[in-house]
Amino acid sequence: MDPTVVKTQLQDMEKLQKFNSLNYKRWSMKIFYQLTIAIVAYVLSETYPQDEREQSNGEISANQKKWLEDDYVSRFMILNAMSNSLLNVFHTHVTANSLWNALQRRYVNEDAGNKSFLVNKYVDFKIDDSESITDQINEMDDAATQCANVGEPISETFQVSTIIGKLSLSWKDYQKVLKYKKKPLNLDQL
Repeated sequence: MDPTVVKTQLQDMEKLQKFNSLNYKRWSMKIFYQLTIAIVAYVLSETYPQDEREQSNGEISANQKKWLEDDYVSRFMILNAMSNSLLNVFHTHVTANSLWNALQRRYVNEDAGNKSFLVNKYVDFKIDDSESITDQINEMDDAATQCANVGEPISETFQVSTIIGKLSLSWKDYQKVLKYKKKPLNLDQL
């Protein structure tokens, strides 16, 4: 692989937010794009190539060597794009394909309609001072939309109250002002 492509790829990977078990669908699309750009995504769907020559003299073919190198790159690109706690869980997968399939088994089923998972994801959401409040509110709104998509709509009034209640201690004074407003707020006003 061309070293300039690898360097650009690594820079793009640094921009990719680490997967922390939330927003798997979005994260998987981004990481798959990165693997495609690096021209290694094929190892997620193709198995190790069998070669007759390897079996007879014990050497591996150029095709097999390339697959092993691309699998190595893919596996570590995926692991590098995960939070440390998830890396500790998934690092035992030997190939990129088995790692990718394990992630899909765990997170696609949850994204596909597990109502309680989606509702818990919304309820358990934590607002962090180190990230943009607007981005976090958008994430909560996205979680509420996912709940509505599987038949568990969350009212706008409940969303506004939940967001106000989840504001961190640094927002304590503003939180009080918002809680005791006489006129109810909608999400846009919030």
